[in-house]
Amino acid sequence: MDEKIFYRNIFWYEMLLNVLLWIVYDMGRAFFGIPTWIGIVLFLLAGVPAILYVVLIRENGSGKN
Repeated sequence: MDEKIFYRNIFWYEMLLNVLLWIVYDMGRAFFGIPTWIGIVLFLLAGVPAILYVVLIRENGSGKN
């Protein structure tokens, strides 16, 4: 597996994780009173690898095979 495929897979797994976190966090906030800062930290942890993917692919040139 080359580097581009690896980062693309990480990107999609992180997007899926972000959606699942949104669902769980939103219900938890509504029913259990989870503080807002916990949600911000969770979404940053899920979103940082996705942002790294976008930055690294643009830096290395997305048109290269």
